[in-house]
Amino acid sequence: MNTKLIPPVVALSACAISCVVSLIQRASFGTFTIRLVVSALLFLTIGAIIKMVLDWALAPEAELPDDMEVESSEDEGETSEETTSDEEASSEDE
Repeated sequence: MNTKLIPPVVALSACAISCVVSLIQRASFGTFTIRLVVSALLFLTIGAIIKMVLDWALAPEAELPDDMEVESSEDEGETSEETTSDEEASSEDE
């Protein structure tokens, strides 16, 4: 999933809402500018956090650490070897 555009979209949406609210309230230029800058920085940060969480949650399984992959393949190998040796032992007993 392409999450590259999430932070700017979140920030621009918040800035648009901030501008509309400031215009409706007939805020002064200084108040308008402060609200716009604060909302841009705050929601850009929130968008970046959302992007990181989505990247982490949607990461492909191929990026698992090598230790985890080796352990799972070794466990599968041990069970098949044990089954084979059990079958050989039972056939030798007969």
